[in-house]
Amino acid sequence: MNVEPTGDPPPRRSEADFLSCTASSSPVEPSIGGKIVYHLFPPRRRTVIQNIQRAFPELTERKQIISIAQAFYGHLFRAIFELARDAFMSPEMRSRVVRIEGAEIFRAAAAGNGALLLTGHFGNWELAVPIAVGHFPEWQGRVNIIRDFGAGTDAHAVQRAGRGGFLVVQQISSRLVGFLSYLALRRFSRAGMKVISQGGAVRGTLSRLRAQEAVVFVLDHHAGGRNRILVDFMGYPAYTFRSLAVIALASEAPVVPIACYRDTDGKHVVRFDPPLQTIRTGNVSNDIRDNTELYNKTLVRLIREHPDQWFWFHERWRYAPGRAI
Repeated sequence: MNVEPTGDPPPRRSEADFLSCTASSSPVEPSIGGKIVYHLFPPRRRTVIQNIQRAFPELTERKQIISIAQAFYGHLFRAIFELARDAFMSPEMRSRVVRIEGAEIFRAAAAGNGALLLTGHFGNWELAVPIAVGHFPEWQGRVNIIRDFGAGTDAHAVQRAGRGGFLVVQQISSRLVGFLSYLALRRFSRAGMKVISQGGAVRGTLSRLRAQEAVVFVLDHHAGGRNRILVDFMGYPAYTFRSLAVIALASEAPVVPIACYRDTDGKHVVRFDPPLQTIRTGNVSNDIRDNTELYNKTLVRLIREHPDQWFWFHERWRYAPGRAI
């Protein structure tokens, strides 16, 4: 599907407009551990603070920003522990740490045409989402995820994984990236999830949809390369992958948002929200822009529900006009 350039980047939206399309965030109280990690783990702390300031312009006191940052570091430390512990847990133990909400929304939406699942780096998503897939036995082997396992000059490894067997080419730039990629791949494989290369996302996803499968899009990070568009994110323009909008417009598959967060009882909640209405005006360029901005608005709403559990390390507005970082 050929898509024409989408024109000039959007202007920075007003603060009132930004706040009107997002949910009000609840006060965040950091744990003692979060405060300790915040002071002992300085890398990217400045980026974390600047990102939170940009996301919450209504928070005028610096101590409020610091509180969210400290809570985030506490969440991050806990998430790392949970991922390490996962290797020693039985399937029964794993199933008990995740609670599914809105399961019938997903089943109803995906009946017939498959589904496009929109999510971000919320909560401990790399742990919770694969476990959640296990709660849908009828979808075993039919859930895919778009994933880039790291950039490198040459393919470092080709691994066979999954219950039915599938190939994933990992381009590894460092041993650490390679190890983390392997752990993520193992979790996906254990859940029966298949991986679609970032480079072949559109063609691969359309093929999986024709087979009535579901595809997970993690859409909240900076988009590089040519498959991107500059649209609003938290009131500022940010480069975002346009592939989800292209696929939604080219298919009848619904776009179902997924929230993921750790609840107060310690369980990870994976929540399916009602499908988003795909915008179709007949102007392909405008429709790609409008739908991509709709996805960003949805992600921002989910971030503000649990602001301490989003990945604030990332330079979301990298290279974009008007960026504060």
